[in-house]
Amino acid sequence: MENPEAPAQVKRLENQNQDDDVETRKEGDSMASRSLDTHSTTKDDQSENQTANTTEPDPTVLTGAKLYILFAGIFSSVFLMSLNGSIVSTYTFMTFLSISFLGSLICSVSVSSHMFIVGRAVQGIGGAGLLSGAFMVIAATVPKDKRAAFIGVGVGISTIGSVIGPLIGGALTQHASWRWCFYINLPAGGFVFIILACLSIPEQIEKKPVRSNIKEIFAELDLIGFILFAPACIMFLLALTWGGNEYPWNSSTIIGLFCGAFVTFVIFGIWQVHRGAKAMIPPQIARIQLVVFGCFTSAFQMGALSLLSYYLPLWFQVVKNASPTMSGVMILPTAISQCFGAVLAGRFVQFIGYVTPWALIGSMLTAVGAGLITTFTLSTGAGAWIGYQILIGTGRGSVLQMPITAIQSLLPAKDVSIATAQVFFCQYLGASVFLSVGQTIFTNSLRSALKTYAPDVDAEYIINVGARAVRSSVSSTDLPEVLHAYNHALINTFRSTFPLVDHVLHSARVLDWVGGSFPKRKEKKSKAKSVTILQKPMVLSN
Repeated sequence: MENPEAPAQVKRLENQNQDDDVETRKEGDSMASRSLDTHSTTKDDQSENQTANTTEPDPTVLTGAKLYILFAGIFSSVFLMSLNGSIVSTYTFMTFLSISFLGSLICSVSVSSHMFIVGRAVQGIGGAGLLSGAFMVIAATVPKDKRAAFIGVGVGISTIGSVIGPLIGGALTQHASWRWCFYINLPAGGFVFIILACLSIPEQIEKKPVRSNIKEIFAELDLIGFILFAPACIMFLLALTWGGNEYPWNSSTIIGLFCGAFVTFVIFGIWQVHRGAKAMIPPQIARIQLVVFGCFTSAFQMGALSLLSYYLPLWFQVVKNASPTMSGVMILPTAISQCFGAVLAGRFVQFIGYVTPWALIGSMLTAVGAGLITTFTLSTGAGAWIGYQILIGTGRGSVLQMPITAIQSLLPAKDVSIATAQVFFCQYLGASVFLSVGQTIFTNSLRSALKTYAPDVDAEYIINVGARAVRSSVSSTDLPEVLHAYNHALINTFRSTFPLVDHVLHSARVLDWVGGSFPKRKEKKSKAKSVTILQKPMVLSN
């Protein structure tokens, strides 16, 4: 077993207490499969963005439900970090599942765009908690030698949800009502809820019963850290989102948001050092190299992923004149190849016991695909955009799960939950930050390109009218030039993923080169019962 006094010491135990191990594996398989069902439901909720957008305007900037869903995900991830594993996992997981149901219900009965946005934000809070919680359930229920495969299958199942979500959503919207995109979650999610209610998620560490001493449990939560950190993140992201769009960069609003975020981050850092091991982000965990570079890898990869996922359908809608539903069909190569890459990488990690090679392979495939996408023109054929998406999707699926896989392999059980929450927080933060940056690049590039390609067209009008109305808003003589301007702006936005993928390559190099540190398939019975890994997870010096 892992020594809690020496968390950096990593041990791999084999052929010990086999009867108990078989029973644990059966329980783990059962619980993990149900957690993956919930994971799939959550990602299916997220894929409804494309269909549900019919209830609100179609601006070219990131506003409305999309923006608040990202903020809600950050809020939820920060709250999970503040919990620090203090609350019983079953209660935490079921709570976020209920919040997700509540969000779906609000959306399905919404009578205004404001009510709809509130529902999507609530759904985002629940979805972020489920996404992180699903992998924590896998860590708690699945033995280490099978964990890599389960994580890969989990990512694959969530990808399947994102594949069928737009298709089902488009069909429901066209032939019934967009409200059914949310109604359909209630019976499906209720079935999963009933199954989970009949089971109990095993705890990785000993926790006090919630009913025994609620005051003592809440005293251990870093609620002050949460109150400081969440607003700081929101102020920073609002400044990035509004700057250059809603307000000038030198306006008092933007400067005030940046200054407020900086001061709050500083106060939060001081508070974390003061609180020590009970902090929301414990300093001893924040200094572990695996966690630091795992967070960097997740943030940069999710940033690149979000930029392509948001702006590639826009290219299909504007340049290829595809409907929102058809653009969802046209990005299926990305989703299907991502599912394939995730499952395949998980199986290979389980087989050879190394994480870093697949993180590097995935990063390189993503880099090549992202580079090829910048060659898009108005006449690019289906063979090209399908092939480039396959490269990106396979790379994505191979690398995105690797930080979680390494963390759940190398860290002591008491640190897994907080480190996992940190990784998912960085994913949401990376998506939010780089979508805001991409929005600024796209808007400024489109404004400049319109002046070059179509000087007689009102650039501000084209920017504000939205992608779906571009073709109907300009004359047939000006349309080719406007499409060239749109293509130019989108290519510049795609180019912004280059530094992100480059940083992923550098971060992924140091995820885990500890020989045999990730449990591989069970060794032959003739081998020793216990093998101790001599190399320790590196800790960053002060």
